[in-house]
Amino acid sequence: MKKINLQETINDWAAESTVAHLARRRDLIREKGRAVRDFFGFIGLDFDNFQPEDLEIKPAAVGAWRERLSARGMNGGNGLAIRSVHGAISKVSSFYKYLERDGRFVGKIGNNPCPGQYPKLLLYNNDDKPLSIEQTKKLLAVILERTKSKTKRLSVQGWRDLAITLHLLLTGRRRAEVFGLTWGDFDFERKPIWCTYTVKLGKVKTWDIRAPLFEDALRRYLAEAGRLDSMVPESPIWVSLRDSPKSKAGSPLTASSYAKTMKVYARKTGIIAKFWVHRLRYTHSALGLDAIRSGQIVQESLGHKSKESSIGYSGEREGVQANLLCEPLVESLALNSLLENRLD
Repeated sequence: MKKINLQETINDWAAESTVAHLARRRDLIREKGRAVRDFFGFIGLDFDNFQPEDLEIKPAAVGAWRERLSARGMNGGNGLAIRSVHGAISKVSSFYKYLERDGRFVGKIGNNPCPGQYPKLLLYNNDDKPLSIEQTKKLLAVILERTKSKTKRLSVQGWRDLAITLHLLLTGRRRAEVFGLTWGDFDFERKPIWCTYTVKLGKVKTWDIRAPLFEDALRRYLAEAGRLDSMVPESPIWVSLRDSPKSKAGSPLTASSYAKTMKVYARKTGIIAKFWVHRLRYTHSALGLDAIRSGQIVQESLGHKSKESSIGYSGEREGVQANLLCEPLVESLALNSLLENRLD
């Protein structure tokens, strides 16, 4: 049997599980590989001389690695935050799921050692918890003010940021799934429109977006940016609007660049102390549960395999089907009345 190169296997997994069009794709692939290699290094695996059976790891080893990450991180320095530890273990778990589909490992590795070893999260502090209805409305109102700017670039930026925020908020998709979108991923002939995402493990899934106001904001952004008539299937939907040290105008927009701008909006609300992109996913879950009271629909909307993961996002509420949340969220947030003066 040909010797297996574990380093190459890790690289193959990291590349397959990362959306192709992301601006930070190389960095994300490197981060994924780093986490898996750190784990195997922690347990003393010999990368040069190993057999598939050597990857049969007891869950306790993952638990010990979790404690090491919390105490000293990956470089022996400061410990990682709970979310970062959770993310590192998720990467190892994803790698083991990849091995389950690799014929060289099938039947030679038992169970994935990661389930049950994640740090307990997320009991929010006041800055971390999902946005309330009041905070969400205020944030959207601040973004809408940007669309009124007499400076064309700022107005276009406002429409772009509004479309992105509505997409994340109303669909609950992960940031990598949204920021990797191209024109060809949308089917505008359908009503409501359909969007195809590359999700975890490289799988492709399509959902409808039952929020006409999102489509209106998206088209306004593309039209005012002068891109609507020139889009081809490979064109990235979200792009930078000006040159910067890290990117040029017209290059794919990164989630970090969007987050930087959103933090400015958040401060202007006066009632949101912190913002990060994933917080909109938490908000989708929490407000969705309040609107529908169905944990199953929230779980499916978020793409979680377990109810416990969804509870970590939204809290233990009673009782969501992918994108059945769009309409209830639009109604509960009164988005049509909030935006009607700007989306006519």
